[in-house]
Amino acid sequence: MSPGQVEEVDKNAADAAPKLLRLAQLRQRSAEIADSRSVATPASLSTAATTLTRDRSIDVVRGLCLISMAVGHMAKNSENGSVVSKVVHAPLVVDGASGFIFLSGVSLAIADQARVRKGWSIARRARWMLSRAVVLYVLHLVLTVAVVVLAASSAWYGPDLGSAARDGLTASVFGEIVLLQLMIPYLDVLPLYTIFIAFLAPIVLLGPRVHPRTLASLSIALYVFSQWLPENTALTRPDGQVSWVLGAWQLLFVAGVLLGARWNEVREFLTGPGLTGGMIVGTSALIGIAALRVGGLLTVRLTDDFGDADLTDFFDAVFGKAALEPPRLIATLCFGTLTYLAVDLAAKRLEQPHTSALGMAGWLFRRVEQLGAKGLRSFLVSCAVAVAFWMTVQPNPSQFAHLLAALGVVAIMSAFAAMPQLARGKPWSM
Repeated sequence: MSPGQVEEVDKNAADAAPKLLRLAQLRQRSAEIADSRSVATPASLSTAATTLTRDRSIDVVRGLCLISMAVGHMAKNSENGSVVSKVVHAPLVVDGASGFIFLSGVSLAIADQARVRKGWSIARRARWMLSRAVVLYVLHLVLTVAVVVLAASSAWYGPDLGSAARDGLTASVFGEIVLLQLMIPYLDVLPLYTIFIAFLAPIVLLGPRVHPRTLASLSIALYVFSQWLPENTALTRPDGQVSWVLGAWQLLFVAGVLLGARWNEVREFLTGPGLTGGMIVGTSALIGIAALRVGGLLTVRLTDDFGDADLTDFFDAVFGKAALEPPRLIATLCFGTLTYLAVDLAAKRLEQPHTSALGMAGWLFRRVEQLGAKGLRSFLVSCAVAVAFWMTVQPNPSQFAHLLAALGVVAIMSAFAAMPQLARGKPWSM
């Protein structure tokens, strides 16, 4: 090659270098955009980068669930409950605990995806889950021990604690608390939540090796087994009543985790092409369940040999909360979907208020959102208020007392939720 040809090649290479560099930059940018838009699904909790962001509507629905639970606690030890409690609990046997457990799975999955984007390893993510479970377990120990000690010295305490209320904190009672064998009303959601978060750690570790369909199939199989033999996974109270059937309730939590790992896609479908179909299916299912309940009530009223006790047995068998019977599970999913869609539509409407009324509605919306965003703190505050209420109020208080208690617990929860987040991102945050 002649010197002139070499010079020409060098010149062409010099001219091409900026173009190649620009092309490489464009390819890198395209790859970054593709990664940011992808939601990988090799496992229940993906290890790929996603664009999952906080969903305000989830926080609002969870806040409504917490209000439902807190107000319901105010009527737990009355013979016939209260009007206030019946208003905040859906007549189709849907309650706040169901939504709280399901949305906990969704939120944990979304938060875990945020850690994936930050580059956390699988082992580090699993350690965070286990650390969170340990924190909740310690809270369970402290709160339950405190309730037992206070109940033993109280003239009246609504929940039946068996010998614990009479004998106080004996070694036997403490052992039951440690082994999660002493479930106390108001506080019994905490052990359930603790177990499920601890269960999430191995899901994270096995995530790259387990397909979501496999996890879903195992969860459904465990649910069916628990419907057949509920006592094998049951947590009971001192009076022998089953508080939770773990094998049944895990289905709600696992479903939340699986959906939370793809929440952007799920939300886009629910609020887009699936909106009309979801509302029709959900409403139809709720109408069918309502008809079943009304049919049971009419049977009692029209049949002489079918009394209230038979109706109670029927509802427990078909709509039982402890074992999360199939009709109750269907009602929970349908009612929860309809509630989420309604809240999401309201959120879009309230983002641009045009009247003072909408402005007030927006203020209430944000207060409920705060409760849901700081769910653990709100739940602990509601438990403390419920315990204090039933240690100072005699059995079967008036409806006015129930109303004051309901307003009071919501106001106190809201005040605490307005405080800054503690230890944000840490396992002990609240």
